[in-house]
Amino acid sequence: MTQPLDDLTSLFDDSLSENEFTELSEFFEHFHDKFESMNLSMIDGFFTAIVLSPSTELPDAWLELVVVNAKAFTKASNHGEIVDLLFRHYENIKYRLTALSVPEFEPIYLHNEDHDIPWVADWCYGFMQGVQADLAVWENFPNVLPLLELITAVSTLPPPNESLLEWEEDMSEDDQLFYETQQTAV
Repeated sequence: MTQPLDDLTSLFDDSLSENEFTELSEFFEHFHDKFESMNLSMIDGFFTAIVLSPSTELPDAWLELVVVNAKAFTKASNHGEIVDLLFRHYENIKYRLTALSVPEFEPIYLHNEDHDIPWVADWCYGFMQGVQADLAVWENFPNVLPLLELITAVSTLPPPNESLLEWEEDMSEDDQLFYETQQTAV
């Protein structure tokens, strides 16, 4: 007896449950605040870039890119479970974007409690970190570079409860570039 195709595809779709997403989100919010590591929205953008990369490999140093302070991460009592959830989330993004005949794109954006508008800057920042992980491969596709510039610009936008950077005459060169990038994003 053969299984219907829908039953077979569900074997490869191991989406995280709501509780698992909450666990990841809470863990990385704490970790993000304490060690300036990625939050869940950044991680989602990072994994999306890795999946869409012309390279087919997950970078060896992906965990260090996500958590920044790997020593503190491995000291967490549930770090093994968190790594398993991260791998499952990565595999689910890969499945949704590459294995389905019509790809499904469902980014995880943060929402500020006071605003209904999602804040996409964190996701974009994570995406660009994924691009940076294998920049040489991405640079071989010049038609993608304008899109990456736009994603970089959006990644500089502040949360909805903060204001944009204002122009000042005595800005450093880096701050001027940052200001111009924000203006492009707006």
